[in-house]
Amino acid sequence: MKRISIIGAGVAGLWCAFLAAKKGFKVTLFDQDNAALKNSCSFKAGGMLAFNCEADSLNDSLVNFGLRSVGLWKNHFPELITQNGSLLIANNHNKDQLRYFEKITKNYKKIVKKDIQTLEPQLEDRFEHALYYSQEAHIEPRLATEKMLQACHELGVSIKFNSHILSSEQPNLITIDTTGLWGRRKLTTLRGVKGEMIIVRCVELNFVRPIRLLHPHHPIYIVPRPDNYYMIGATNIESDAPDTTKRHITLKSAGELLTQAFYVHPSFAEAEIIEMNVG
Repeated sequence: MKRISIIGAGVAGLWCAFLAAKKGFKVTLFDQDNAALKNSCSFKAGGMLAFNCEADSLNDSLVNFGLRSVGLWKNHFPELITQNGSLLIANNHNKDQLRYFEKITKNYKKIVKKDIQTLEPQLEDRFEHALYYSQEAHIEPRLATEKMLQACHELGVSIKFNSHILSSEQPNLITIDTTGLWGRRKLTTLRGVKGEMIIVRCVELNFVRPIRLLHPHHPIYIVPRPDNYYMIGATNIESDAPDTTKRHITLKSAGELLTQAFYVHPSFAEAEIIEMNVG
């Protein structure tokens, strides 16, 4: 069994292809999209390895997998990962949100205004308290998929875009399905959740780690990317509808994301909006 088929060329599928090829397997990678992969979940992702501060929605095994994932990136693609931790902040009216995360998460340090300013000088004295998760990291997922595709090519992986297979069509192969919600044809309990996101460019800011603003109704995260780009996300929409039925962010969601980003720092008022996306 030295042949493996992998369905889905997002970050998960590319990791499977890369690791299997390094172990000597003959790998074929299929994706229904073209080489730009603009319809993939990975294309629209924040790229945060936030396994501690997202523990409110993860079980212990997934938290452990998250820590292992940092090691994988550092061992195989160190140029793609930035491990500066994550910063959770809240305004004075939402201190209960910070206290809640103190109870349900681990591996953080409680910090005050002067510590926040040391980590992110441009936040200055805007926030009194925060939680700092030093183990966490982030990547730029679009750059990561590009680099991983190149690495897979160099290892001899056969990559077939605009194509997909089903496990039943290749009974003599190991088949790994990384297609997310599309896998519900077999895993019927999978639940669809859409997210809306915005990418901006703000030359006045130089944040070096993901910043999460806690809020009972409109929490956001801001993830730095190269050249002063920032990904602002994300709404959570309970929806199984395919992306073809809703390709544009709503005015309400855009307003919420941008308003909260402005609250984190007023310089976002002068940011250029580069992209709005949903999926």
